[in-house]
Amino acid sequence: MPSNIRRVNQSITLYTHPLCVFLILPTLLSLMVNCGPDESTQQGSLLTGETQDVVSSIEDVDKDQTTHSREPTVIDYLNTLRTGNNLPEILQDPLLTLAAQNHADYLFAHPEGLKPGQDPHLEDPEEALFTGIKVQQRVEYVGYEGKSLGENIALRPTAEAALQSWLETLYSRLPLMDLALEEIGLGQAGPLHERVFVLVAGTQSEPLTNDTSMRVYPAAGSQNITTNWSGNELPQPTPPPAGYPSGPVISLHTAGTPFDGVAGVLRSPEGQKVPCSGFTIETDPNLPQGVAAIIPHEPLEADSLYSVTWKGSISGTAFSKEHAFETGGNNCEPVSQDCGHGRACYIQQGKDICLWVGPLEEGEECLYINDCSRGFGCYGLGNSQLCRRYCALNGPINCQEVCSGQYSVLDDEANTGFCWNVTKD
Repeated sequence: MPSNIRRVNQSITLYTHPLCVFLILPTLLSLMVNCGPDESTQQGSLLTGETQDVVSSIEDVDKDQTTHSREPTVIDYLNTLRTGNNLPEILQDPLLTLAAQNHADYLFAHPEGLKPGQDPHLEDPEEALFTGIKVQQRVEYVGYEGKSLGENIALRPTAEAALQSWLETLYSRLPLMDLALEEIGLGQAGPLHERVFVLVAGTQSEPLTNDTSMRVYPAAGSQNITTNWSGNELPQPTPPPAGYPSGPVISLHTAGTPFDGVAGVLRSPEGQKVPCSGFTIETDPNLPQGVAAIIPHEPLEADSLYSVTWKGSISGTAFSKEHAFETGGNNCEPVSQDCGHGRACYIQQGKDICLWVGPLEEGEECLYINDCSRGFGCYGLGNSQLCRRYCALNGPINCQEVCSGQYSVLDDEANTGFCWNVTKD
């Protein structure tokens, strides 16, 4: 072992964000609670902390503005997902952004709306920051002339993590996979551990009719798909025979044209049929027409290629559609970062684990291990608890090359340590 490696395991403190999350179903207006590995939460009141310094009044937006800005982490990822499914790209609309920000500010000021049993999509006309009871009224309030296709809400540390949370559910992905979707707005409010994200989807076009094109999720060729899903939605999709966790939600989408009949079959890398539950409007009234889904009864195998075949008919014409995706691994690599979108690899109690990615960069003060962005973890040395860079113990770009001073071993087996100080330029 190199002489400048110091084992400081006794003084390293690891903090894991409790990861309790509220995800709102866009069409069902219901609350989903999804807690991470630490079920005992330590979240405080949403009334504490500062809101984000973003556009907060209608006067700040030019209603005649015809150009759109691009929100890179959300817009670019969604467009990559959509173009891979032959869907048109979307833009960020300033008025939808304002509507989303208004509702995020409202929820931050009135956290009681996020409690179980409440509908956080509704605003009370008697409360401060009210801009409309329902999302369509809120987009009209800011001057948006189109139609809202849905509203998603989450408590997550980053927009990227919130987006991935929505995509992995059965219901919240629906507006994001909608062929009619043209533009979105994204708002956020609150400090790191209580950050509320609101996404509003919209269109200014007339509804599509007689369109029989189809899209799938996961998209063909997708990698690092999570092997399991907690099923923590309200209303919860019918549980598999052994209950949740299940495998990931797999779905087929049309432009709203109903299926005459449809069924999906999932096969393992060996070609064996994987037991799944099927969902359509006939079996799940919470789904709109033109959407079908299957949910594997058990979590899938890691690092494996699965294939899906959908068969049925639409508008009297039979179809067969196939796609394949690859699941992520059981282990991850903190230096190279291979957890996929929305998550990052951290070392927690000597084990590498994929958790929702945080926003903090190297040298910033932190509380939980996944407060930090990719490539960093929250570690305390004495009274200094900062986001510190992961480094490899061996290889051409190792800790001795990366770190500007001392470094410590976190996991011999994973060949990983972290730098005590800010790394070299």
